[in-house]
Amino acid sequence: MGGCTINFNIPGGGVHTISPMTVLPTITQTVTIDGYTQPGSSQNTNPPTMGLNTVLTIELSGALGGNFPGLIINAANCTVRGLVINSFQHDAIEIDLNGNTIEGNFIGTNTAGTAALPNGSAGLGGVIFVGASSNNTVGGTTPDARNLISGNVGPGISFGGGTGNVVQGDLIGTDVTGTLALGNTDRGVFVNGSNNVIGGTTVDARNIISANARGVDLFGGSNNTVQGNFIGTDVTGTIALPNPNVGVNINGTTNNVIGGLTATPGMPPGNLISGNGNATVGVWLGSSSAQANVIQGNIIGADITGTQPLGNLTGIQIDGPDNTVGGTAAGAGNIIAFNGGGTPVCSAFSAGIWVHNDPAINNALLGNSIFSNAGLGIDLEFDGDPNCIEPNDNCDVDTGPNNLQNYPVITSVISGGGSTNIQGSLNSAANTIYRVEFLTTRSVTHWAMARDKPSLARLTYRLL
Repeated sequence: MGGCTINFNIPGGGVHTISPMTVLPTITQTVTIDGYTQPGSSQNTNPPTMGLNTVLTIELSGALGGNFPGLIINAANCTVRGLVINSFQHDAIEIDLNGNTIEGNFIGTNTAGTAALPNGSAGLGGVIFVGASSNNTVGGTTPDARNLISGNVGPGISFGGGTGNVVQGDLIGTDVTGTLALGNTDRGVFVNGSNNVIGGTTVDARNIISANARGVDLFGGSNNTVQGNFIGTDVTGTIALPNPNVGVNINGTTNNVIGGLTATPGMPPGNLISGNGNATVGVWLGSSSAQANVIQGNIIGADITGTQPLGNLTGIQIDGPDNTVGGTAAGAGNIIAFNGGGTPVCSAFSAGIWVHNDPAINNALLGNSIFSNAGLGIDLEFDGDPNCIEPNDNCDVDTGPNNLQNYPVITSVISGGGSTNIQGSLNSAANTIYRVEFLTTRSVTHWAMARDKPSLARLTYRLL
């Protein structure tokens, strides 16, 4: 099959189902399998702001077979497009080598894309990349390349250690309309590797990763990028389709980027990470080895407009050191709002940003718009204080999350003549440079710390 193309021209209308009773031969040479060539099939023409209008008439079903994959690709530069692949007890597609493309398919659903016919009853899921399989593409930035990968038992897509893989333009965990839940029972996308990209810097690269057990799971490796996606919402970015265990999980991996510099938070390269519900975290840096990661330009807890509630339980939870949320560059700030249900409570689980555990030090939280969360805007894991605020200590000698950094105390605010004079103090370690951000608020109670608005001004000074 070296460099050949498999086209279809099966007589008769409607869907044609191929149901192997034994495992199909392993693909060992470059091939293109093109289900779109079957008369009656048609490619999707809708952009990622809509669901799919794909019509597929070639179905590869494992309903009559045993515990084996739908397709095994042990070759480079193959393309599988225009197929419905469902009902295999093993994974739908298993890929062992590099440079392959999976585009325009329905994986784990019926031919209409409206109901689950799972692959992976053994827990293996949809598209599985084995070992160091690299430089593969699932989906793409053109309408015809968009996949529907939903309804599988296990992850929708799993990378087992390769680099340079790309996932773009796909519906992962929804039905064909992008508006109803049809989740994979494990992660939407699981990455154990480096230098992989989920999404991209344009709307055309956007994935909808929703209604799975977890949205995106980065586990091992480094330098992965998650950009421009909707994670936990429908295709409109206004309706919640929760990933109930976590939106984005970063565990045991470093130097990853979630989002990027953007003129409008939530628009590419920023992500919309919302709607994951009051049982989980939007973005979880979930271990002490989750280090030097960057979270910028995202909306976390609001809808795509940034103004309406679509919360997670906690916006961001940080368990590791040296991470950055926001930044000082233009377009680095995140909108982190409406998490925890929005009704004020004294609980770190309902914070905008929760810096949690002693290893979580030297985390930079800068330039973000944090408001209308149920808990504190930024919580350094309070220790039972009745006001839900970690008390300041003299000279700031205590340790803990972000070294339990003392907060400034404002003693006077006087407005008049077109200016505002603010006086206050910061009791902290000497001979250190501090950056103080000033924010607006609707409240003068301690809940103002939880319900702040965007920064109005910033002051950097050295405490002597």
